[in-house]
Amino acid sequence: SDVCSSDLPKAADAATVALNASSDERILAITGGFDIALARVSEDVPDPDVGSLSMGASASANQLDGAITAQIDGASTLNAGALTLLAQDGSAIGAYALSGAMGSGTSALGRSFNGALVGAGTGNSINRPVAALIGSPGASSPGTGSLSLSSASLTAQRSAASRIVADAAGATISAAQVKQSGRASSLSGDFAGSFSFNSLSGGINAGIYNVTDVTVSGDLTISASSAFHQDSLLGSSSIATFAGGFAVAVNRSQADLSNGTGGGSLGLVVTNNTINDGIQARIQGVSGGADNAVTV
Repeated sequence: SDVCSSDLPKAADAATVALNASSDERILAITGGFDIALARVSEDVPDPDVGSLSMGASASANQLDGAITAQIDGASTLNAGALTLLAQDGSAIGAYALSGAMGSGTSALGRSFNGALVGAGTGNSINRPVAALIGSPGASSPGTGSLSLSSASLTAQRSAASRIVADAAGATISAAQVKQSGRASSLSGDFAGSFSFNSLSGGINAGIYNVTDVTVSGDLTISASSAFHQDSLLGSSSIATFAGGFAVAVNRSQADLSNGTGGGSLGLVVTNNTINDGIQARIQGVSGGADNAVTV
């Protein structure tokens, strides 16, 4: 849905006209999960084998949508001095997902098996079209409106405040230990994974489209732009992301040739970041008087 849409009445006279539509909405999401599993056999029992499995996970999905529009439609009639249309987006998302798991098993006589699995992820999207318009880009025919202005400034901007910061990290530790000889053996395995998917889109459009009569006696300025955030820690970016997977497996068996130890650990990280933000400043399908100076 539209955050703000401003349209003039069908006819108006004013010394100056200013329409501003802006957003500085924020989402902050922090998620976390941690699990511990412990197992121990210390006496001579019929089945002295021991095993443990621990799992931890955390995830978050965040989205900011909605058009930000400052507009005079093509059917409006306006006689004014200075006209200013400003549409600005400063929406931001901060998402942090952390997860950990730890498993430990100790057997005095038998075998020890231990595992730890963990996953952490975050997906974030800002999809906000930003537009400062006179008329309509999608009109099938020119509007019947008439605008007579001494000067006009149309600005559509995605500011440096609009950004995504996303961190996802998972860590596992598992330990297996046997203390006696014979058939005693230890085995442990770990998996840690994290993902971060982020997108910034919507498009930025400033322009005059499909209006029958537009006259600006002074200066006409049309500007569409996007700025990136400058940060001493994270660097200059519109999307800043970190994803990490850390896995540690520890095995210990009594120093005896008949004993065995084995272990494995795997860390997997996936990131995908997309900026698809078309930027245009245009005059199209317009007739009218000669302007003093035009900057697009």
